[in-house]
Amino acid sequence: MRGARNEQQVIAARSITGGRCEYQASADGPLVLEFDDLRFQCPFASPPGTCRTEVAAGHAGARQA
Repeated sequence: MRGARNEQQVIAARSITGGRCEYQASADGPLVLEFDDLRFQCPFASPPGTCRTEVAAGHAGARQA
């Protein structure tokens, strides 16, 4: 999924039990990844009850949950 600068993109689905995402932040700003359904193990180091991470500008990676 790709979006223009300063545009918020949202993916919604029901009953997800896991998955894999590959991500790449643009060169000019960070990318925020956040999951609001905590029924699966969060792939990020987040405070309890949250599942969120911020990817620095220009960085990329992948996570599996």
